Amino acid sequence: GEGDRGRIGLKQESHVHVTDLRDHPWWAFTDGYVMPNELNRMFASGRLNHVACLIGTCKDEGLGFTIKMPDLTTEGYHDYLRKYYSAIYTKMFAMYPGTTPEEIRAANRRTITDFMFLYGSMRLADYESSVGEPVCVERFIRVPPGALGALHGADGT
Repeated sequence: GEGDRGRIGLKQESHVHVTDLRDHPWWAFTDGYVMPNELNRMFASGRLNHVACLIGTCKDEGLGFTIKMPDLTTEGYHDYLRKYYSAIYTKMFAMYPGTTPEEIRAANRRTITDFMFLYGSMRLADYESSVGEPVCVERFIRVPPGALGALHGADGT
């Protein structure tokens, strides 16, 4: 937002109203202010800060988001895939199969890790490098002592 040195100034409420975020509140979206346009269009137009980029993801990003989710039945897992990946549902099940609660839990963690973090990070790295910016990509795999995995945010430990 706009503000003086040393304090945060907030912009008045935006006129942009986004109605489809209730199912995907974590996805980046065009708001006309912070994100003036879709990311791929901003890169295509050259409207971006031309700086070096460091992108990192953790191997088990999805674990922290799914650990308290109830186990899905096979049908519930298929419903989940149909809802969030309707256009590629069949391919998704082939890539992330699961029939037992353990397999479904692991597949669900992988879909969240890959689609919410890994693929977007790789796409951003591709965009950055396509306009000639230096890019470093990291994948954090170290599991901190006592942790269940290399979770979202574990790259700081």
